[in-house]
Amino acid sequence: MTVSYLLATFTTLVALIFAITSREAGRGMIAAWFGDQTARAEKRLTFNPFVHLDPLGTVLLPAIFLIMHSPLIVGWAKPLHLNYSQLRPYKLGNVVVHLSGPLIHIFLAWVSVLLIHLNPHAHTLGNEILIKSFQVNLMLAAFNLLPLPPLDGGSLIAALLPPVWANSFLKIEPYTPLIILLLILLPGALATVGINFNPLFSAIMPLLSLLERFVLFLSGHI
Repeated sequence: MTVSYLLATFTTLVALIFAITSREAGRGMIAAWFGDQTARAEKRLTFNPFVHLDPLGTVLLPAIFLIMHSPLIVGWAKPLHLNYSQLRPYKLGNVVVHLSGPLIHIFLAWVSVLLIHLNPHAHTLGNEILIKSFQVNLMLAAFNLLPLPPLDGGSLIAALLPPVWANSFLKIEPYTPLIILLLILLPGALATVGINFNPLFSAIMPLLSLLERFVLFLSGHI
C-alpha cells in the first residue's frame, strides 16, 4: 500500500464517520424539535460515532468500496428509532425529518468547501479531510435519496403515500441491504460476460454531479 492510498483511506474514514454521526444526531434533534423524544431517550443525540455505528452500513459496506477502489463511498448508521406519530404538526414533521438527512449532508459539504477558502492552496491533512468531507457528504446525500426504505428517499415516498400504499411499500425495507449489496456486486458479475454497467453508479451519479455543482456555486468555488 502506498502512502497516498493510506492517506486517502484515513481521510475518507474520518469524513465518513463524522458525516454519519452528524446526520443521525441532527435527525434526532430535529425530531425532538417536532415533539418526538425517542432519540433523546435512547441517547442518540450525540456526536459520539460509536453510538451510531452499524456493522454493515458503517464498517463493511465502506470497506468494500475502499477495497474495490470505487469512486463512490456510501454507507449508513445504526437505524435511528423515531416515533413519527409524536411529530407535531404530523405531516410537516414527517416530511422535514425525512428530508433532514440529505439536507444535513449537503450543509456539511457546503461548510467543508467553505472552510477551504481559509487556506485554499495548502496541501495539508486538514484540507484533505475537508475535501473528502465534501465528497463523502454529497455521496451520502445522493445515496440516501434512493427510493428504498429505510433510506430517506424511500421513507419520504412512504410518508407521502396513502397509509395502505405506504404499508405495502415499506415491506421492501428488510430486503434493502441485500438489494444494495447485489447492486454493488452486479457490475463485477456483468463484467465477466463483457457487459460494462454499474446500476448503483448510474442511479447516483446524475444527482451527485448536480449537488456538487450546486454546493461549489454556493461556496464561491465556481
